[in-house]
This record gives sequence, C-alpha cells and structure tokens, in this order.
Amino acid sequence: MSVENKKNKAGVSNTPAGEPFYKISTTIDYLKFRFDLQTRNDFTPLNKIFEILDVDFDHAYRGPGMNGYEVTMKLAPGILFWFGGDCTRNAFGEDTCVIELKGEGCRTFEENYYRKHYFNSDVVSKTESDRLGWIELLEECKAQHGVCTRFDIPTDDLSGYITIDEIKEKIRKGEYSTKMRRIEETSSYENKDDMLDPYSDQTSSLQKSIRIDDSKNKGYSCTIGTRNHVQLCIYDKAAEQHNKGDFLNIQSWIRYEVRFYHQNADENILLLLFALQRNCVVEFIIGTLKSIFEFKEELPDDSRKRYRAKTWDKWNWLVSRGEEVNLFTCPKNMTSIEVTARWLVLSAAKALLKISACLGREITFAEIYTALVIKSFNKLNKSDLIDINAFLRQRGLEEYKSVEELKEVFLTRDDFRDEFKKVTVDLLLTKKGKAQLRKEGFIK
Repeated sequence: MSVENKKNKAGVSNTPAGEPFYKISTTIDYLKFRFDLQTRNDFTPLNKIFEILDVDFDHAYRGPGMNGYEVTMKLAPGILFWFGGDCTRNAFGEDTCVIELKGEGCRTFEENYYRKHYFNSDVVSKTESDRLGWIELLEECKAQHGVCTRFDIPTDDLSGYITIDEIKEKIRKGEYSTKMRRIEETSSYENKDDMLDPYSDQTSSLQKSIRIDDSKNKGYSCTIGTRNHVQLCIYDKAAEQHNKGDFLNIQSWIRYEVRFYHQNADENILLLLFALQRNCVVEFIIGTLKSIFEFKEELPDDSRKRYRAKTWDKWNWLVSRGEEVNLFTCPKNMTSIEVTARWLVLSAAKALLKISACLGREITFAEIYTALVIKSFNKLNKSDLIDINAFLRQRGLEEYKSVEELKEVFLTRDDFRDEFKKVTVDLLLTKKGKAQLRKEGFIK
C-alpha cells in the first residue's frame, strides 16, 4: 500500500445542520533552532537530531551561507543546516549553528519519520506518527540546549464559511481586536479607489500603520505584529498555491498563521512540546490564535472602544470547534519537483512545440529531448538530486546514489542520441557547446 493510501483522511464533522461542512486543520509549518558548539565545526552532539530527521551528510548539498553563516547545507527538501562564520559566535566566543525546517521540510520530516518507524504498523496512524516524531525531535533539540528562534503554527480553514473578501472588509473597517499594534496588508485590488487611505480622518490610529500594495494575482495577506515577538499572518493560501501552478480542487483555503520569534519562540516551544506530549496540540494552536486576535461585529460609534463590540459570529464559530479540527492533515503542498513539472507544462511546453516545429519534420523528438538533457547535465548538482530522490522515495521507486549515476543512466538509454543534425546543433547545442560535450564524453 502506498504512503498516500495509508494516510489518514479528514473525518466527517459533527457540525450542526444548517452550518457548512467544517474543514479545518492545524500543523507545524516552520521550525528553527540555534545550537552552541564547543568545538568549531564539530557537529557530533547533533548526530541524534540528524538521525531523527533521517538525513545524511554524505548526500547533502553544500551551498553559500546566509544570515552571517558561511555555509548552508541542504540536508533534504526544506531542511537546511547553517554553520561557520565569525560574526555568528555567541557572547562566549563559541561557534553556533542552525537547523531550519521550512514548510516543505516539516512535511519531509513527517514523511521520513512515518516511513522509517510506522509505515508497516497497523496500530500507529500517520497522525500519531507525526505527533510522536515532533515530540522526539523537540525533546532532543532541547536536550542539546538548542534555542528555538522561530516556529510557525498555522490554522487552515477550507470550509469556505469565512471568505477572503469578508476578511478584507473587516480589516478595512477596523472590525477586529488584537494585542498587537502593527499591521501590514498586501492585496490585489481591481479598483485602486477601493484601497484604504491610511491618512484619512476616518481611519483609526491602529489602521494608520497598514501598508497596502496593489499586486496582481498574489491574493490577499494581512500581517499583524512584528518579527521581534509574535506575528499573525492571515492570507489566501489557495491563491498562493495557484500562483505556484498548483490547481487544487479547493474553493477556499484561508490560513491563519501564528509565528513566534526569538525569546517568545523559545518560551512557547516548551508549551507546544507539552501540548504534543499531552495530545492536545490542536487546543494549543487554536487557543493561541484565539488569545491574540478576534474579529468583531460592526463597531460602536466610538471605534476606540472596539473591545465593547461583540465577537463576529463566524469567527467565534471558527475558534470554538476545537474538537472538529484535524491535526497534520492540511492539503499537501507541491514538492519542488511537482512545481518544476507544472512550470514545464504551463510555461515551457508551448516554447518546446515552437522549437520542434522550426527544426523540421525530419528531426525526431528523441533528438530534441536528448539535446536538452545533455545541455542540462553540467547544471545538475546535489541539491537537485536531493529533490529528485525525495520524490522517488515517496513513491517507493529506486533512488540515485549520485549525480554521476543519474547521468550514466541517461547516457546508456537505448533512445539516447549521440549524433545530431546541423539545425539541432545550431539551435539547441551550438557548435561550441557540442565540442565541449564531446570532450566530456557525453556525445561522440
């Protein structure tokens, strides 16, 4: 049975009659830990963490650093390791390093953990495996005195009960209450007259910090709070996925993402771990969202007393359905390979057809495909191989041991061409390019 078939499906909710089918999920979508090193570039104390993540340094891609670190290693899709650099030392002069799990990395970790420990188990579900995996990872990070510098816990609403237009209007009117005092808003407005004037006398003091950009086809997002403490980002996740070429069969997908930073992250990660251990992480995530923000009904005449307004019925309904929320079951984002495939189909297919037509009827598709493949050989690296193998692993297919093995597989294919007509060389290979490929042994 495939991994996809063994995954838990979202259960049917007990939503009262007359209300929409309730589809909502919570998850962990970003995690970053910083560790102090007693000896420069000695990562031995972190071996247990790498083992839990199921990553292999021998197959990692070593790239340029970021945020002051000299080196960034891609250990798996969405899982990065930063180290090196004098300006990244702590107050005691010790080197530090960072382990970062982006959204794709969180899903990669959950898939790897499930496949490694519970794939053949009829007792432990995928959701329970994810919970146990996060407990083991967070416990080990804290055991190695890691400092959590950021983690994100989104709540995804796919019910369509609240629409992005309703949220946009609520934000414009200031019909909300929050502990935070900074808001940034980006949206796609068809009519610029609909954009809020932050200097209008009718604009509240809280709204005067709103920034609105007229961006096309990027959907709507509103960020509340700062990167110094805690942020809430409300955005149109469906539009984001659409822009990536992922045409999910979902009418509405709104994400409410709480992001903890710095000291707040390190303090609250312990509460998240406790919630995971007690199997009440959904209550923790929903409770966090509810405690920092709420939408209001129409405000009283004096907007400064917004706290007097009644909580918006739809918002109250959303944050009070904790027992119906699904953990770790949000729609799966596309892998980098799937994003590449969508780009190829949507953006490059027409160009390929035009080139094929110009090459003439006597040029075979095998010749065109071979020319494109061999031109890409020198650009292929370990980072690409990590993405390819992750895609193959998910489907139970044989992985490539190295970039060289991948090249060899293509070079020995029966339909791989080593002779090209002049028009193909001129248009796709160029004479200089063909000479280099012949020198490297790719073609005769």
